[in-house]
Amino acid sequence: ITVRGPYGNNFPVETELNITYVEPIKNVEVFTILGQKVMSKSFETSEVRIDLSSLSSGTYVVRIVTDNASQFVKVVKK
Repeated sequence: ITVRGPYGNNFPVETELNITYVEPIKNVEVFTILGQKVMSKSFETSEVRIDLSSLSSGTYVVRIVTDNASQFVKVVKK
């Protein structure tokens, strides 16, 4: 699973998070660092864009789910 901010692999993310994978991404969830779920979106595509502009600045954990994989990624929202 590849996760990119607006400047490639450099974080922090300002508004948009781009996620790509070889198989379809089923679900993306965003959690605060304390574990509160603040966003959940379902997909059926191998490339997704997540709009984080509505979130406050801070550190978030993004959970990316496919049929065969699940990965957590730390993201800093600027």
